Amino acid sequence: MREGSKKTPITASNTFSILGTYEGEALDTNITNKNGLDITDAVIDAVLESEDYKEGITNGWFIGYLGHPENPDCMDFERGCIVMTEMHRESNGKVYAKFNLVDTPVGQIVKKFQDAGVNFGISIRGAGDII
Repeated sequence: MREGSKKTPITASNTFSILGTYEGEALDTNITNKNGLDITDAVIDAVLESEDYKEGITNGWFIGYLGHPENPDCMDFERGCIVMTEMHRESNGKVYAKFNLVDTPVGQIVKKFQDAGVNFGISIRGAGDII
Protein backbone atom coordinates (compact mmCIF):
# COMPACT_ATOMS: atom_id res chain seq x y z
CA MET A 1 0.00 0.00 0.00
CA ARG A 2 1.33 3.43 -0.86
CA GLU A 3 2.17 5.84 1.89
CA GLY A 4 -0.77 8.10 2.64
CA SER A 5 -3.32 5.77 1.00
CA LYS A 6 -6.37 4.80 3.00
CA LYS A 7 -7.10 1.15 3.76
CA THR A 8 -10.57 0.19 2.51
CA PRO A 9 -12.30 -2.75 4.20
CA ILE A 10 -13.44 -5.65 2.07
CA THR A 11 -17.22 -5.72 2.07
CA ALA A 12 -19.86 -7.95 0.57
CA SER A 13 -23.34 -6.91 -0.45
CA ASN A 14 -24.39 -10.42 -1.46
CA THR A 15 -27.51 -11.47 0.45
CA PHE A 16 -27.39 -14.98 -1.02
CA SER A 17 -25.28 -16.01 1.97
CA ILE A 18 -28.07 -15.15 4.43
CA LEU A 19 -30.45 -18.02 5.26
CA GLY A 20 -32.74 -15.94 7.43
CA THR A 21 -33.01 -12.98 9.76
CA TYR A 22 -34.03 -13.46 13.36
CA GLU A 23 -34.80 -11.06 16.15
CA GLY A 24 -35.85 -11.29 19.75
CA GLU A 25 -34.91 -10.87 23.37
CA ALA A 26 -31.20 -11.46 23.87
CA LEU A 27 -30.67 -10.24 27.43
CA ASP A 28 -32.55 -8.98 30.48
CA THR A 29 -30.67 -6.49 32.65
CA ASN A 30 -33.05 -7.20 35.56
CA ILE A 31 -31.75 -10.72 36.19
CA THR A 32 -28.48 -12.59 36.64
CA ASN A 33 -27.97 -14.48 33.40
CA LYS A 34 -27.11 -18.20 33.13
CA ASN A 35 -23.43 -17.26 32.80
CA GLY A 36 -23.62 -15.69 36.27
CA LEU A 37 -23.35 -12.12 34.98
CA ASP A 38 -25.33 -9.13 36.17
CA ILE A 39 -25.25 -6.89 33.12
CA THR A 40 -26.79 -3.55 34.07
CA ASP A 41 -28.64 -0.96 32.01
CA ALA A 42 -25.63 1.35 32.41
CA VAL A 43 -23.28 -1.27 30.97
CA ILE A 44 -25.55 -1.98 27.99
CA ASP A 45 -26.00 1.75 27.35
CA ALA A 46 -22.23 2.27 27.48
CA VAL A 47 -21.76 -0.57 24.99
CA LEU A 48 -24.43 0.76 22.62
CA GLU A 49 -22.92 4.25 22.71
CA SER A 50 -19.33 3.03 22.22
CA GLU A 51 -17.42 3.43 18.98
CA ASP A 52 -16.34 -0.24 19.28
CA TYR A 53 -19.99 -1.36 19.14
CA LYS A 54 -20.84 0.95 16.25
CA GLU A 55 -17.78 -0.16 14.30
CA GLY A 56 -18.48 -3.82 15.08
CA ILE A 57 -22.07 -3.60 13.83
CA THR A 58 -20.99 -1.73 10.70
CA ASN A 59 -18.28 -4.29 9.91
CA GLY A 60 -20.15 -7.46 10.95
CA TRP A 61 -17.70 -8.36 13.70
CA PHE A 62 -20.25 -9.80 16.15
CA ILE A 63 -20.24 -13.43 15.04
CA GLY A 64 -22.13 -16.10 16.93
CA TYR A 65 -21.33 -19.77 17.19
CA LEU A 66 -23.29 -22.97 17.55
CA GLY A 67 -22.69 -24.16 21.07
CA HIS A 68 -21.02 -22.20 23.80
CA PRO A 69 -17.27 -21.72 23.28
CA GLU A 70 -15.21 -21.76 26.48
CA ASN A 71 -13.35 -18.59 25.55
CA PRO A 72 -15.54 -15.48 25.07
CA ASP A 73 -12.86 -14.11 22.69
CA CYS A 74 -13.32 -17.19 20.47
CA MET A 75 -12.73 -16.64 16.78
CA ASP A 76 -13.59 -20.18 15.66
CA PHE A 77 -15.07 -19.32 12.28
CA GLU A 78 -15.71 -22.99 11.50
CA ARG A 79 -18.49 -22.92 14.13
CA GLY A 80 -19.82 -19.50 13.12
CA CYS A 81 -23.43 -19.31 12.00
CA ILE A 82 -24.90 -15.91 12.93
CA VAL A 83 -23.92 -12.26 12.71
CA MET A 84 -25.55 -9.66 14.96
CA THR A 85 -26.78 -6.71 12.92
CA GLU A 86 -28.54 -4.62 15.55
CA MET A 87 -29.10 -4.38 19.30
CA HIS A 88 -31.13 -2.02 21.49
CA ARG A 89 -32.36 -1.80 25.08
CA GLU A 90 -35.98 -1.12 26.00
CA SER A 91 -36.94 0.94 29.08
CA ASN A 92 -37.96 -2.28 30.88
CA GLY A 93 -34.33 -3.52 30.80
CA LYS A 94 -34.84 -6.10 28.10
CA VAL A 95 -32.27 -6.07 25.30
CA TYR A 96 -33.36 -7.09 21.82
CA ALA A 97 -31.12 -7.98 18.92
CA LYS A 98 -31.31 -8.94 15.25
CA PHE A 99 -29.14 -11.61 13.68
CA ASN A 100 -28.53 -12.96 10.21
CA LEU A 101 -28.25 -16.73 9.92
CA VAL A 102 -25.28 -17.21 7.60
CA ASP A 103 -25.01 -19.91 4.93
CA THR A 104 -22.07 -21.72 6.52
CA PRO A 105 -21.93 -25.46 7.20
CA VAL A 106 -23.04 -24.79 10.79
CA GLY A 107 -25.65 -22.27 9.61
CA GLN A 108 -27.08 -25.01 7.38
CA ILE A 109 -27.31 -27.34 10.40
CA VAL A 110 -29.13 -24.68 12.43
CA LYS A 111 -31.50 -24.01 9.50
CA LYS A 112 -32.34 -27.71 9.11
CA PHE A 113 -33.13 -28.02 12.81
CA GLN A 114 -35.24 -24.86 12.69
CA ASP A 115 -37.12 -26.23 9.69
CA ALA A 116 -37.81 -29.33 11.84
CA GLY A 117 -39.30 -27.17 14.60
CA VAL A 118 -36.32 -26.64 16.93
CA ASN A 119 -36.15 -23.21 18.60
CA PHE A 120 -32.64 -21.99 19.38
CA GLY A 121 -31.79 -19.41 21.99
CA ILE A 122 -29.08 -16.79 21.96
CA SER A 123 -26.51 -16.45 24.71
CA ILE A 124 -24.87 -13.05 24.94
CA ARG A 125 -22.04 -13.07 27.41
CA GLY A 126 -19.78 -10.53 25.78
CA ALA A 127 -16.06 -10.14 25.95
CA GLY A 128 -13.75 -7.54 27.35
CA ASP A 129 -13.49 -5.64 30.59
CA ILE A 130 -16.10 -3.74 32.56
CA ILE A 131 -14.67 -0.82 34.49
